[in-house]
Amino acid sequence: MSNLNYIFFEEFKHLEKLCREIYQSNSGVSDYINDMEKVSAKDFRNIKDWERDLKQLKRLRKIRNTLAHVEGAFSQNICTQNDIDWLKEFYQRIMKQTDPIALLRQNSKTTYPISKQQTIKQVDLDNIKQFNFSERKNNEEENEKYSWKDILIGFGLVIVLIMVVLTAYFTYLMYQ
Repeated sequence: MSNLNYIFFEEFKHLEKLCREIYQSNSGVSDYINDMEKVSAKDFRNIKDWERDLKQLKRLRKIRNTLAHVEGAFSQNICTQNDIDWLKEFYQRIMKQTDPIALLRQNSKTTYPISKQQTIKQVDLDNIKQFNFSERKNNEEENEKYSWKDILIGFGLVIVLIMVVLTAYFTYLMYQ
């Protein structure tokens, strides 16, 4: 059983969450891929590694889906350290707005997709509320103050406290 599969799955979830926040949807990475597929070759030809990134996103989404939906997939060597590194690097590219869609928006003077339902023109970018990456990072840090481990420990302590109180109460009733 490979620990890489678990690490990969967590890194993909991290990227998925970011894309869901950007697109304000439940599809996340799939929305990102769909936007990339909507762009014509003449519009992305000046964006370095556009096709490689699209191909890699599709491949990694397929790995994620295999891990999520195929029984026993986690016990097989499905992904590599390079896949994990690529996910982390792509996440950082989105955060720094150097990912393919961000570069397209920065370089484009024509209409281009931004989500399943919308298209905008470059001149309208100033009127759009941009995703606030620093705010997202701060929110992420606040959310990470209490991990699942901390919550479970707290829940366990509450149950132990309730058991102690109930034991004392029933002991008191028995000797009355």
